Formats: sequence, structure tokens, C-alpha cells
Amino acid sequence: MGGLRARELCFLKEVQDKPLYCMCRGVDDGSFMVACDVCEEWFHGKCVGVTEEDGDKIDLYARPDSRKD
Repeated sequence: MGGLRARELCFLKEVQDKPLYCMCRGVDDGSFMVACDVCEEWFHGKCVGVTEEDGDKIDLYARPDSRKD
């Protein structure tokens, strides 16, 4: 049982060491991501409804709820 706990802690440490992105606050999982040109945050395409094909056609992207303060 102690071994399972140690593995869980190692996994959490690995995830905590990676930067978080997107509105889902997930890590870079290798899937297509798009950067918001307003807030400069990176988002998983699937979370913001942008496919990689669509992303190739976009010159500037602003997520729907992004605005300059």
C-alpha cells in the first residue's frame, strides 16, 4: 500500500513541475494549442473550439472572453 502512495506522490510532483495552460488549467499534453494575442495565454484547441486546420488559417486569435484591462 505504501508503494502506491509513493507512486501517486511521484505523479503529482511530475504534474506540478509542468506549467499549466488554458482555461482547463491543464499541462501541454502534446495536442494542438493556440495562443491568444490579447492575453498571451496558450489554450488547447479542443477547449476553445479551434481545430489545427482552423488554427493554420488564423492570423490573430482572441479567445471569446479575453479583453485588455
